[in-house]
Amino acid sequence: MLLRKRGALDRSEALHQARAEGTFTAEHEAFWAMAQQQLGEIEGMKALEG
Repeated sequence: MLLRKRGALDRSEALHQARAEGTFTAEHEAFWAMAQQQLGEIEGMKALEG
């Protein structure tokens, strides 16, 4: 999802839908939280996409 929808930040509709559908897993959530904390929101998203 995030590879096709670049820029899907925490408040985005695409990410909200992926969470609701279960395609953004607990592993994604953990990585996202760590990356956001260490790199900031934008750089953390880049790490999640890559």
